[in-house]
Amino acid sequence: QAPDADNFITVLNPHSGEVFGSIPSGNAADIDKAVAAAKRAFPLWKETSSSYRSQLLEAVAAGIRERSEELTELVVKDVGMPRKMAKRMQVDMPSAIFSDYAKNAELVPYRETVNNSVILREPFGVVGCITPWNYPLFQIATKIGAAFAAGCTVVLKPSEVAPLAAF
Repeated sequence: QAPDADNFITVLNPHSGEVFGSIPSGNAADIDKAVAAAKRAFPLWKETSSSYRSQLLEAVAAGIRERSEELTELVVKDVGMPRKMAKRMQVDMPSAIFSDYAKNAELVPYRETVNNSVILREPFGVVGCITPWNYPLFQIATKIGAAFAAGCTVVLKPSEVAPLAAF
């Protein structure tokens, strides 16, 4: 869905100071639309099997691996991180994190009996995720991966300083 806001955030390469991108800035109406969409999606998403969620999380991990060079270059420009560190911390690790959540989604006992009690682990609802500028893809993977694996939907607010990895 197109953003309601008509303002854009100019993205600067912190190394050179050059403009190398822009993204819609969003406004309160955009947040409301995102939350409403996540709420609408939640009833269906929470009913998906952990196996299906696992498959989708693994597909995200594979997509990150397939776009490794492109994502590394983007993080180098977006955050100013050295290439070797960007690849390891912002591409390889997020891919591994999504893969781990894919495995864990199927391992969590969603219903467990302990003595005379029954423990139910159920999706809670829409999760709001705010990520920092310095580890954008890493933090996105840790937050979104966990929420999706658990059956929750997500609204992500990336840093306006380094937004392109999320975008």
